[in-house]
Amino acid sequence: MCGRFAMPWDPDELADRLGVNTNEDARSVAPSYNIAPDATIAVIRRTADGGSLLAGARWNLIPAWSDTDRLPYPTFNARVESAAGLATMY
Repeated sequence: MCGRFAMPWDPDELADRLGVNTNEDARSVAPSYNIAPDATIAVIRRTADGGSLLAGARWNLIPAWSDTDRLPYPTFNARVESAAGLATMY
């Protein structure tokens, strides 16, 4: 992942433009040009019935073995080329 990214659109406007539904978590995301890791972001995900939903999600990389989402070291800058071989990911 990179360190920062931008989402300059209002979530409701974005959902309308994309023709998807939205949930309350996504509506709470404010447009920003400086979104940092650990922030709540708007993502499009599949629903159980096969539709699409603009939903809120936490932007981070948490190893599957972790019992908590607060790690003592950052994992959000893991590189795809080397992440599979890192002890922190297993």
